[in-house]
Amino acid sequence: MHFVAFLFGSAEVIRDNAAQTILPSIVAHGDLERANGQMWSAEQITGQFIGPPVAGILIATSVALPFGVDASIYALSTALIWLIARPSRKSTATARFIPALREGLGWMRRNPLILRLAIMLSVINAVFIGGMTILVLYAQEVLALSATGYGVLLTFGAMGGVVGGLLTPSMAAFLGMRGSLLVALGMFVVVNVMIGLFSS
Repeated sequence: MHFVAFLFGSAEVIRDNAAQTILPSIVAHGDLERANGQMWSAEQITGQFIGPPVAGILIATSVALPFGVDASIYALSTALIWLIARPSRKSTATARFIPALREGLGWMRRNPLILRLAIMLSVINAVFIGGMTILVLYAQEVLALSATGYGVLLTFGAMGGVVGGLLTPSMAAFLGMRGSLLVALGMFVVVNVMIGLFSS
């Protein structure tokens, strides 16, 4: 079970990186901030507002049912992603995975800004997933929250994510891309320090 959880967490980090990477190729440059904010808000709404209550109803019906529904939704997501229309362009990548991987890594090494952003995004996603993994234990053992209290905690987190996603275009226009990135990273630090210092 632990191995399955590890695989699931790893897959989520890969998916998050892939979603951020493919977005500029399917959205106009001027709409990128808005599309990114909308994507994040949609993830928060479905994952935190809609998902938990639906999961509770499904578990109450049958313990196995949520896993079947989850697998079906992943299959549907795979089919929808497969149908995404991307601009046609000539690819120089080889059909084999290892040579293509080497080519991609070589390209990233020649573009240090992209390399730094990719590493930063990977680390942020990994840390975020790790934090969410232990949050349930922290909520139970330190905050002494009930199942309902934990649901409320996640709901407020989702509300913040939705608001942040909607404010992203305005923040990017006001602070600039670099400034927005620095503010967001600074908020990650402050929030985690606050969680560590206050058991309230």
